[in-house]
Amino acid sequence: MSVDTARRPARVGVGAVPAVFGVAVLAQVAYPLTSGGARDVLTVAIVLVVAGAALLHAYLSRGPLALAVLTAVTVVGGFAVEVVGVHTGVVDMMRQIKPSIPEKGVDGIPMRDELELEIVL
Repeated sequence: MSVDTARRPARVGVGAVPAVFGVAVLAQVAYPLTSGGARDVLTVAIVLVVAGAALLHAYLSRGPLALAVLTAVTVVGGFAVEVVGVHTGVVDMMRQIKPSIPEKGVDGIPMRDELELEIVL
């Protein structure tokens, strides 16, 4: 059985995806070497580069429809998680009641939001 490649459109630039992921890996190597505001900027940059690589891969390997579906599912899914289970800023409010709650957790990661995990039995 042979694969009919005549019907599949040629995807130019698929080799760019590993290069974009390589940039993300290099940025992650720099993460422990930064602190403060620079670390915040680096974190956002890493997330954007990895998301961009995933979207680029979807477009180059599957086409514009896959790109649109992946983007829509990610945006709607992320918003749903935020609405349903993440309580933004609740830890800051709890600190007003109990000041002994630390500002930062393990490895100096700021504690701001609470994630609600519940199993209904």
